[in-house]
This record gives sequence, C-alpha cells and structure tokens, in this order.
Amino acid sequence: MTILVTGGAGFIGANFVIDWLAHSDETVINLDKLTYAGSLENLASLKDNKHHHFVQGDICDADLVVQLIEKHQPRAIVHFAAESHVDRSISGPEAFVQTNIVGTFRLLEAAKNHWHSLQGEEKSAFRFLHVSTDEVYGTLGLDDPAFSETNPHEPNSPYSASKAASDHMVRAYFHTYGLPVLTSNCSNNYGPLQFPEKLIPLVMQRALSGQDIPIYGDGKQIRDWLYVLDHCEAIRTVLASGKMGETYNIGGNSEKTNLEVVNTLCEKLDQISPKTDGSSYKQQITFVADRPGHDRRYAINAEKIRTQLGWQAKQTFEKGIEKTINWYLDNSAWLSSILNRTNEKTILLLGANGQLGRALKTKLAALGKVISYDRQQMDLQNHNALRALIQTSKPSYIVNAAAYTAVDKAEQQQDLAKAVNVDAVAVLAEEAKNINAILVHYSTDYVFDGKKPGPYIESDKASPMNVYGATKLAGERAIEASGCKHLIFRTSWVYSENGHNFVKTVLRIADEHEELKMVADQVGAPTSADLIASVTCQALKTLMSSGNPGEYLGSYNLVAAGNTNWCEFAKYILEVAAKDKCVLSVSSSDFKSAAARPKNSCLDTTKLKNKFGITLPAWQRDVKTIVQTLVNEVVDA
Repeated sequence: MTILVTGGAGFIGANFVIDWLAHSDETVINLDKLTYAGSLENLASLKDNKHHHFVQGDICDADLVVQLIEKHQPRAIVHFAAESHVDRSISGPEAFVQTNIVGTFRLLEAAKNHWHSLQGEEKSAFRFLHVSTDEVYGTLGLDDPAFSETNPHEPNSPYSASKAASDHMVRAYFHTYGLPVLTSNCSNNYGPLQFPEKLIPLVMQRALSGQDIPIYGDGKQIRDWLYVLDHCEAIRTVLASGKMGETYNIGGNSEKTNLEVVNTLCEKLDQISPKTDGSSYKQQITFVADRPGHDRRYAINAEKIRTQLGWQAKQTFEKGIEKTINWYLDNSAWLSSILNRTNEKTILLLGANGQLGRALKTKLAALGKVISYDRQQMDLQNHNALRALIQTSKPSYIVNAAAYTAVDKAEQQQDLAKAVNVDAVAVLAEEAKNINAILVHYSTDYVFDGKKPGPYIESDKASPMNVYGATKLAGERAIEASGCKHLIFRTSWVYSENGHNFVKTVLRIADEHEELKMVADQVGAPTSADLIASVTCQALKTLMSSGNPGEYLGSYNLVAAGNTNWCEFAKYILEVAAKDKCVLSVSSSDFKSAAARPKNSCLDTTKLKNKFGITLPAWQRDVKTIVQTLVNEVVDA
C-alpha cells in the first residue's frame, strides 16, 4: 500500500513522513517543490529508507500530479503543501493564491478522477486529507470561547484567506462529487525542523547570534501551541478513523502570548546555554511595529477529536519547548545550512506596473526574490501601510520605480506631485535606514535648468524649471538627508513598448496625420526602460559581490550614449517603422505647455562608467528594437 504526501519536505510534512515511517512500512511518495522552506536536509534520516520515494515537483503541475497518482495508486493523499508565512503573504500574496488555492484544486481534480477509477474496497477506503490552520477562523476576543469546527471562516490575512478558500474547495468536492475528504485545522506548531522565519526558531537563532529579538506590537497576541509530533499523531488518527467529510480541530491546549513564549525561550536558554557575560537573552528583546491585520487571539477547542477519535495532545508546552531548544542546539549544522541556503536577497519593487517597473520586475528576478507592488496594490501616500510593508518584508534592496511623472499636470497638482515624489520617498529612505537596506531611486534631467552649454555631471548645481523637477530634486535631497544607503539614477526621455511615451505617441500620430510637428531646440538622450533596468541590475550585482559596497553608493547619470532632439528622434522612429511622413521642425515656444522644459537635457555618464565599468549603447539601438516590436504587434493584430 502507498500514500501520497504533498509538502513532505517542509516542517510539518517532513516530521509527518519521518513519524509515519517510524510507525509503518507503508510506502510514502513524497511530493515537494523544495521552495525556500522545504529541504531534503529535513529528510536526511530517510536517505536509505526503501519505503520513502521523494519527487521534486509542484502541486500546481496537473500533469505531474496525475502521473504520480496513476503510477503509484495511493490509497490516501495527505496534503500539507502550502505557503504558510503570514508576513510573506502580506508582501507577496500571489504565491499563496497559486499554491494554496490553485494547487489544492489540481490535487482535488486528480484525486477525484483517481477515486472514480477505483472499484470496491479500494474505492471505499480511499481518503483525501487536507491539512489546514486555525487562522481560517479569524480572531478571538480574550473572553471568547475557543474555535470549534462550527465556527465560520473569517480570515484576516492573505495567507489565512487562501487556506480558507482551499478548505471550502475541499468541502465542495465532498458535497458535489462525493470525494471522501477529511480536513484538519491545527493551531501553531513548533518543534524540530521548523524554518527559522517562524517565531520559536527565529528567536532561537536571533538570541544565539546576539541579534535583536523582534516582537510585533505589544507581544500580547495569543496562540495555542501544538508540538509537531503530537500533530503528526493526530493526522494519523484522523486518516485512520476520521468520518468522511468531517473537519477536526487539532490543538495543544497551550494558550500563550507571543511575549510569554519569547520570555520562556530566553529563560530556558539562560539555563541550557547561558551567555558568557552572564546576562539574560531577554535583554535582546525589542518591540517593532505590528504587522497589518495581526489577529489578536487563536484558540482551539479540540473536544471533537478527543471524544470521537480518542486523541489529545500529550506534550506540555514546557516539556515541548525544552525538547525543541535541545534539538536546535544539537543540530546547529542543520540551522546554519538552512540559513546559508536561504540567504536569498529580497528586493522590494515599487511602481511595478509602470514602464520602468515592468522592465525591472523581469530582470531583478535573476538577483533574488522580488516582491513587487503597483499603484493599485500600494498607495505611496499611505505612509503607515508603506512602513508596515517594509518592516514585514525586510528587503535587502528597495527599488523605487514609482513616481508622479505628469510634467504639465504637476503645475496644478503640486500637492499630489509632492506627496509621491517627496513625502513617500522620505518614508522609503527612513525605513531603508532603519532596516539597513539599500534604496535605489530614479530621478530626472529635469532637476537642471538646461542652460549649461555642455552635458551635466552629477555635481552640477541643480535648478529645476518646473514643479515636477522641483519635487524630484526634493526627493533626492530627502534620501541624502536620511543617511540611508542609496543609489540615485538620473535619467531622461524614458520610453518602452509599454505605457505612454514619445515613441508610441509618434507612431500613433503618424497613423492619423501626414504631417508631424516636432520640437528641435531641446536636446537629450532617449533612454529605454529596458536599458535602465539592465544597468540597475548590473550595479546591484556589483554591490552584492563587493566586499565594500559603500564605495559604489551615491548619485549617477544613466542615459543612452549620444544626443538628439525631439524632431530628429521622431524622424528616426518613423524611418525604422517605414512610415513616410513629413516631420516639421519647430521651436518649443510654438507649443503652449503649462511647464517649462530645459533646452539641454544632456547628462554625462563618465562616473557610471568609471565606477561600475558600464559602457552604454547608442540611443538608436533600443529605439530600433522597440519600434520594430511595436510595429510587428500591430501587423500581427
């Protein structure tokens, strides 16, 4: 006989597989994607176990799931696989939707089809056990009764919402198709092999390394703590004896505030592994801003599983925490290996849906984990939300591609331009300094008045001619005043195949008119969003690999090589597009606009080349590529 376990290289899943094979010789097919929280190191003790077969794969891969089920014909599927960290769900909810909702759906579909193919006793014995969380029930007041299986689902975070959705999907497959399902909702697990982003191993790691021990808010959030091996026994009990279609709450009967848990950990560590200077680990405790939507209390009423199936938690919190501490102390090599393996840089990208943001989102992925937000997802004027995002995601780099860029409208919408280009930037800089992150920010040639006869260098006096330029300069000043580590890239005449820009405007006008009037007395360097994104990534690679990244920080001009004016720029666009149109050269004074523009937007990029060794291509290169892309899109359409 065989069972299929999903997520069996993660914390609870690995403990379950190890525990299962300690009690049974029934074969386990272990499917795990091996994301940051899953590791084969968790399964090292099963290396030579002939009853354990590991398969690396994604539960969202419908073909793989079907193939595994058809090949191994499991009598049961035990579904642990999930994205489970609340902080990560706040900063990047999409992965939780994909794995926890779509992935569960894929499994249910495959399980349903498999079940329908079975006959007789095999069909009646088949089970699909869905492992879920108490967080789907929402939050409790201090005097509220503990969650029972009849509590409504009232999730408050993207994580718990995705798990609630999967719970509902499992229930629907029972009531609609008759699929023999079981669901368990457990309280907070702790014990061996837990990834060190969760509270208990995080406190252990921080305490022993001499770092601050962070506690959200006042630390009085209450959780029911369940030792992981008790949970494994409960899952085996539910799988063996649970009633088809039923839900079972699994709890440890150990309600503790987060502050109590941390204090207990510190006290135990003081006894088991005292500091050399005799001080208490409690001195490292620090309180940080609470995360958004932080539920106040969870508590599990586990009477149903006790009275109907005869299971109850055996481990007290005091004994369980001692076992956990000793395990981590005895397995420091495991912890170091996990931390080294998962030392991936996190990059927070703002303005992800703009011209530059879209190019950055693709390219930054090669450097680390990218958490991206567009204007709809994160309003930069909501400073509390912005601070909470940074404090919970704790990125190594903050890349700010968000900006108010409507030059003419800025003259009338000065408050809005200031809110986005100055006030929000000041918040980003302050938070970057607080978490020791590097802030990458994009500015503009419009900080200069355009009166210099030659190209501007970074140290030239800034004297903006319009509100847009003034707010961008003020944003630069806010970054510099904050003392945060930063890279500021000044660029000009940005365009891409996305959004509103000069290249797309010229092509549109050329389709509507035979004659185009273009300004010839403003000079600059057309610079593609793709080039800016590429240079940003090259610069960040240098910082990441440098033993002294501070020597690279500061402000840089970043524009394509060569200069042109708007009229010649338009002519080149039409030449590449093979559009025979008349382009008339006119003066900027012939156009009435609310904001004055600098006549000279030429920027010297010598500093960028000398510091980073980056040679920038001629502006025509990217213009040609993007115009051809846009023209081909029209033809294909």
